[in-house]
Amino acid sequence: MDFQFIQTLSFIAFTLILVFKYKARTRRLPPGPWKLPIIGNLHQLGDSSHKSIQRLSQQYGPMMFLQLGAIPTLVISSADAAMAIFKGPGGGHDLAFSGRPTNLYVAKKLSYEYNSITFAPYGELWREMRKIAITELLSSKRDSNRFEL
Repeated sequence: MDFQFIQTLSFIAFTLILVFKYKARTRRLPPGPWKLPIIGNLHQLGDSSHKSIQRLSQQYGPMMFLQLGAIPTLVISSADAAMAIFKGPGGGHDLAFSGRPTNLYVAKKLSYEYNSITFAPYGELWREMRKIAITELLSSKRDSNRFEL
């Protein structure tokens, strides 16, 4: 046999082994529709995304995984599934989902390194800023300065 043929065959076999090992090692995700390489599941949403998500949830269940472009998204489409995740056994996972995306360059620049109330991660700083904002916006001094309609 030709050496180049053996080399090519071994390269293909090695690549297939790596792909299957990587797929076996990936995280266990909820069921979801097949996705395209770059756009993910965006082509399946259509014009009215809420109707498309309802149709997909009837097929894949109340909890499904969608890839919206480059953003992996967990879609929860029933109140029971949401309660089970956020307030379930062991304290739930509400704090894990309470943050905001920190990989947005524009948000980082506009919020002074995520130090504004709109993009600050959930924590002591955000709670303090929220307390100040609520105090200032809902104080009785502000009520007297409001305009009448």
